[in-house]
Amino acid sequence: MVRIFDIVEAPDQGLNQMVYRVPNSGSGDFRLGSQVIVRESQVAVFFRDGKAMATFEPGRYVLTTQNVPVLTKFVTGLAYGKGNTPFRAEVNYVATSLFRDLKWGTPEPVYIPDPILMQIPIRANGRFAIRVSDPSVFVPKVVGTRPNFRVRDIEDFLRAQFIVAALTDGVASLN
Repeated sequence: MVRIFDIVEAPDQGLNQMVYRVPNSGSGDFRLGSQVIVRESQVAVFFRDGKAMATFEPGRYVLTTQNVPVLTKFVTGLAYGKGNTPFRAEVNYVATSLFRDLKWGTPEPVYIPDPILMQIPIRANGRFAIRVSDPSVFVPKVVGTRPNFRVRDIEDFLRAQFIVAALTDGVASLN
């Protein structure tokens, strides 16, 4: 059966999924007239030719890609092989809801110098909440080309990049 248009959506991203990419692997060949459905608490970032082209708020949108079904089938059959297309695209669905009760902490103790005890091991931990405020920056800068990005990924990223360094700098400034 000939595909005339596609419906692109991410109906359930789950509680811990921050970003979900359609298609999940590689790039898609969305047809002219394909529709993107964005639900409340989502924003969709449309990429074509590797570049963010548009950001869609909740609603229904019609894509104007360069893939015309009958013409694309004919051209791609001749030049690119059956089922391939030169016009590739993908849609990243970003959850904009508040992710609560996330944990932060030092994976190992940070040692501070003490004149009497030589070194004192300290640890820090707590909870935080996070929300993606600018999906068009978040996807290329943090998520990259991953098909899925979960809350655990951002927790690990923050813990590795900022927590220990901030704690060490804060303790060093006390001396």
